[in-house]
Amino acid sequence: MNEPNRNNPFKIKPLKEQIEILRNRIHADLGKNDKKFQRRPLPLGADGWFAVPRWQALSSSKGGATGRLFLAFRDNLRCAHCALDFKHRENDICTDAVFEELCRQQEGNEVLVVPARYRFSNGSGSTYPPRKKKKGNIDQKSVFFLDTFSVGAILLTHLTNLGDYRGLIVPCSNEVFTSNGHSPNFQILDGYVSFGSVWFDSSTFHESPIGFLP
Repeated sequence: MNEPNRNNPFKIKPLKEQIEILRNRIHADLGKNDKKFQRRPLPLGADGWFAVPRWQALSSSKGGATGRLFLAFRDNLRCAHCALDFKHRENDICTDAVFEELCRQQEGNEVLVVPARYRFSNGSGSTYPPRKKKKGNIDQKSVFFLDTFSVGAILLTHLTNLGDYRGLIVPCSNEVFTSNGHSPNFQILDGYVSFGSVWFDSSTFHESPIGFLP
């Protein structure tokens, strides 16, 4: 499997550091976040806490906010991407209501604190970081797939040396491209980030990042 260099593994950064990276890379004067929220017990299945700006803090439209995110990729990381022609869709495990409740719980904060499980996949069933076995059952009603904006924000805060990540894929399963009906994904190939839609046969496996409602 092509995976991050073992000497420089993917590690979840402290929230304060994540927010500072977002401010510097997006050039946005992002306001406060709910520091008490992250003191809650981490939901079963989540890897840690991630900082995701409200898109309304960056633009009057979600497409405009995602565009600003992509400009940050271009300016700070090598990035090639296609036009923003995707739309939202619902999945069995994803409802707008779950994410909206998370936003409601953190009302008044421009940066959301999101408990999430985040994986890179190489398409063969292997993931990085490796899956952890946890006792208990995840409450499926409190789980939602992260959208393109959220996935991109987490990548922006955690990718540094792209040479350590080759041939890895991060899907955005709650949206589809209007042109072909496929879900978009971020790919890390040969030292740059690509955003687009690539068809995979049924034998491949890609684990989508998911968020949790505490």
